[in-house]
Amino acid sequence: NTSVSLFRQVLDLIPKREFEEIVMKHNGDKRKQSFDSWAHFVSMIFCQLAQANSLREICGGLKTCGGKLNHLGVESAPTKSNLSYANAHRSPKMFGDIFHMLLGHCHAIAPRHEFSFPKKLYSLDATLIELCVKVFPWATYRQTKGAIKLNMLLDHDGHLPVFVDFTNGDVHEVNSARRMELPRDSMVVCDRGYVDFSMLYKWNLSGVDFVTRLKTNATYDIPEYDVKQYPGTVLSDEVIFLRGSQDKYPERLRKVVVCDVENHRTLTLLTNNFE
Repeated sequence: NTSVSLFRQVLDLIPKREFEEIVMKHNGDKRKQSFDSWAHFVSMIFCQLAQANSLREICGGLKTCGGKLNHLGVESAPTKSNLSYANAHRSPKMFGDIFHMLLGHCHAIAPRHEFSFPKKLYSLDATLIELCVKVFPWATYRQTKGAIKLNMLLDHDGHLPVFVDFTNGDVHEVNSARRMELPRDSMVVCDRGYVDFSMLYKWNLSGVDFVTRLKTNATYDIPEYDVKQYPGTVLSDEVIFLRGSQDKYPERLRKVVVCDVENHRTLTLLTNNFE
């Protein structure tokens, strides 16, 4: 079976010894020996790869593998009740540690980004994940809707996450960004939803460069002698000083207006990088 063979190749990448050490740390197999942590992990990986949407699809899909499951280190396909119980009672912190263990291995072999500048490059963004409010009443968002918000900092070396934070859907993304620890001499690209000048100034003092979009209601002063214009897609390049938020960011900033030819619009970028 080609699908099982490919699935096994994916699972062979998992360091089994380190996996077992994490399971022992969290007593992951203390209560449910018939459906151990490895079988649980394999089931959830199958869920993602097969894009299964229910317990029935996960269990039914694994059951079709028949005797080939033992090649994956699993004795038999789980029942819906076993999988449901494991999802409800096995510690999510165990799987969190497994994630970070695997992420560390990925970072060790990740290729460098192909951009010409030497700084470590990150992208920061947020997205809403819609949930059924009847099933997840704790995720109520805007009266009749349910959602959680995912904030992620992505390392362009290998396109791997280095910071992941889930919040309620109505929590502003800046609250997550304030908790991040960024290395000196790195650059963060983010949308204007993350524009908090006190946070950006803290990044600046820590030796972190940022590129974001200037909010339309921002007020600032432009020293005339610093105005520059270039041919091509860069329409203007100016040094500015904030007017309404100068107490939060008292130093100069760089405002660059570029033409987005593909989408027929202009973008106003804000950065503390003057190179």
